[in-house]
Amino acid sequence: MIFPSRPSLPNQFTVSKNSLTKINYEYPEKNTLKNLLALTATALFCFLFVFFAMRMTPIAKATPTPTPTATPFVYPSCTITPTIPPTNCQPDVDQNCASSPCSAPTYPPSPSPAATPIPSLYQPGDGTVLEWRVFPATSPSPYPSIAPSIVFLHEGGFYTGNVFSRSNEPVYNDMASRGYNVYVCAYRLAPCGLVKGQACHDDTVAGLASGRPPQQTNDIKAFIKAARADGRSNGKLAVIGGSAGGSHAAFVALDTASSVGWPNWTATDRADVTACLSGAYNFSDQTAESYGPDPLPDFQFYVENYTNSCDPDVLRSLSPVAKVGSSTASNFKPMYIINSEKDPMPFHQIVDLKCALEGAGVDTSKYKVVTIPHSHEHAFDFWFTIDAADPTKTWGDHIMDFVGAHLP
Repeated sequence: MIFPSRPSLPNQFTVSKNSLTKINYEYPEKNTLKNLLALTATALFCFLFVFFAMRMTPIAKATPTPTPTATPFVYPSCTITPTIPPTNCQPDVDQNCASSPCSAPTYPPSPSPAATPIPSLYQPGDGTVLEWRVFPATSPSPYPSIAPSIVFLHEGGFYTGNVFSRSNEPVYNDMASRGYNVYVCAYRLAPCGLVKGQACHDDTVAGLASGRPPQQTNDIKAFIKAARADGRSNGKLAVIGGSAGGSHAAFVALDTASSVGWPNWTATDRADVTACLSGAYNFSDQTAESYGPDPLPDFQFYVENYTNSCDPDVLRSLSPVAKVGSSTASNFKPMYIINSEKDPMPFHQIVDLKCALEGAGVDTSKYKVVTIPHSHEHAFDFWFTIDAADPTKTWGDHIMDFVGAHLP
């Protein structure tokens, strides 16, 4: 609203003799003042009307902006059978290991903690000495004398790796700092790797079987039983494995068959929760990947050296997916499955396990399948990597949150 300008004062005005505070202005046009007062009163009335109307009318609250979420990773459609190349290889049954020294690798001097044998009750009884390193829980303070357990399974393509991997030491310590006893396990190895007391890789019956199925997964079962029974454990147990160790973690989590004799395995011995990082789940699936460097040549060597076979049927029968069946949905235990988009482990391996679980009708609330986008990191390499969609968390945080949420 536009108000008229105030009229100018006359050049002369008079002041009463009786009072210095009483001033009489003499305007040339008295109507102008009346108009000004009328307009002022109208403006005041309009203001008061709008003010009280706004006070009586509820003000609509603004809709909060949704918190951005990461776009779910889109996996390929599940296929009935994986892509399998023609059988075109002849595995060297011992990888010429007979020409190399038949002795287990030496350990660093005065390690802390040292590698110690698991109790004799859980040893295979064939001369092999299964050992572990135990990192006691360092949280909460004072340190607990009894805590839940993690059986840690190292990487190494089924034929290498050991419990003294310096690159994994920070991971062991991180797990221990979260209140877990961590049992880092030295399982038998395929040619040409060895652990203490393992049969040499040669052309004898014992040599051809050394470190090959089912020895490695049986070793894992023995470690699980020994860790549950350990005096430092409260009986609650998780298995966390990377690469070959991730494959073994999945295998023993899905294996409900009772063994005849050692390792005296039953379905009730399985871990309460499992985490598989960049694991191999279907040895027969050698689908070409769209990224480089091409992961298939190494993958083919690892699984064929481990199984001593190129036969697709044999390869699949020795894979974790072969343990998924009609009863899996009813006895499945929680599992966290993770890889990276350009993982050195062929990407389709995680698809194979995902599809197997879906096909078996496993409740999707009991497992989580995660792929880290735009990453080429492998297994425990991404443990301390920040999740770009949630910068307050590392991938190790996510894995351990899942583990903690599913321990009974």
